[in-house]
Amino acid sequence: MNCELAKKLKEAGFPNSDGWTYHDIDTNEEIWIDELLPTLSELIEACGEDFGVLVLLSKEDVEKHEYQKKNNKNYYCTIDIIEGWRCVGKDSNVYYDGGSTPDEAVSNLWLALQNKK
Repeated sequence: MNCELAKKLKEAGFPNSDGWTYHDIDTNEEIWIDELLPTLSELIEACGEDFGVLVLLSKEDVEKHEYQKKNNKNYYCTIDIIEGWRCVGKDSNVYYDGGSTPDEAVSNLWLALQNKK
């Protein structure tokens, strides 16, 4: 998980995020402690019952979706999809597309769920 995403989680009040950093007096920088950042399991657990599904969409998946959308009048899908990790909440209107890692996708879903509250 990158520091920018960890900072967003911390600022949004992710559980037990207070100890994720320490302040280096010599360099005056905030240092992130990777071992304390949440695991994928902890991220999913934090989403609670609002977590729906986590899936990796390939380039082929995206091409099939685009083909069906263009050529099949019975194909109904209101959203576009992009290659990468997708995490969808139980309410399918809350989702995150294009994560480079599963952790990134679930973290962004958690953030989206917080914004919805």
